[in-house]
Amino acid sequence: MRDAAAKPLPPDSGVESVAIAPAWHTLVVLLLFAAMAAAAVHGGHNPAAQIHHRLLGYAISMAAEWLIFGFIAIGPLWRGPSLKALGGRFSPTLRSVALDLGVAVAYLLAADVLLAALGSFLGHLMKAGITESLKNALPHTILEDAVFLLVALTAAICEETIFRGYLQRQFAGWTRNAAAGIVLQGIAFGAAHAYQGTNHIIVIAVFGCMFGWLAWWRKSLRPGILAHFLQDAIGGLALGLMGWFVPEVLGVGYGYVDRVLGGDFPVRTVALLALLKIVATPLCYSSGNAGGIFGPSLF
Repeated sequence: MRDAAAKPLPPDSGVESVAIAPAWHTLVVLLLFAAMAAAAVHGGHNPAAQIHHRLLGYAISMAAEWLIFGFIAIGPLWRGPSLKALGGRFSPTLRSVALDLGVAVAYLLAADVLLAALGSFLGHLMKAGITESLKNALPHTILEDAVFLLVALTAAICEETIFRGYLQRQFAGWTRNAAAGIVLQGIAFGAAHAYQGTNHIIVIAVFGCMFGWLAWWRKSLRPGILAHFLQDAIGGLALGLMGWFVPEVLGVGYGYVDRVLGGDFPVRTVALLALLKIVATPLCYSSGNAGGIFGPSLF
């Protein structure tokens, strides 16, 4: 018997009461993201190749996300939702855009505080910091910085559409519960970033739930897209530039603390690292690239 999707509710609906796409379609979307996550984890096991082929990795990541985005975009062919329906309210007025931008910035500030607290707890509990895979993924040249902006834009549009637009409404329809849809897509979002490590999966899953709540509250994906782009672009570029000029600023910092205590660093370098750590740590959290708090605080 053919698996057909019921007609989706309007974007302004508070709760989905029906699935918005066939179950097989959602399964394919989840399998594609699982394959992406597995490939990223595998690539993280070979840091030398990851560094050498960083631009290629950016290109593959963007192509994969746009492929999944396109697979969802052709949903109307099997009575699935259109991209316009998934996107929700998109008023073109300057006032509306400015309001959504303000909401996005306020959301990032709130997320920064929450993720810092959660990441500090998990980092202490699991004794884990930023992974080599994540450090190696950051841009290190001007060309990589430029391409990274495209990666950030791709992630903002595609991931918000896929997770908050499509999966959240699909899960809410299956469970007939908006909160369940938010939580389930958040878990899927965290799992899709498995290459960042176990404790980071939990932090990013919470981050995804916050994005889900934002989309549900605003009945639109635009604030989340703006916030997602800002946190990836600003955080990634700033951390990449800092790591390029001062690589000691990346990572938890225990090894460098030992070297400072042993007198291997001049006072001027220690002062610079202390300043950059203060800047890099909140940038790391607000960009979703969560690491530790205790180690950086030792500076």
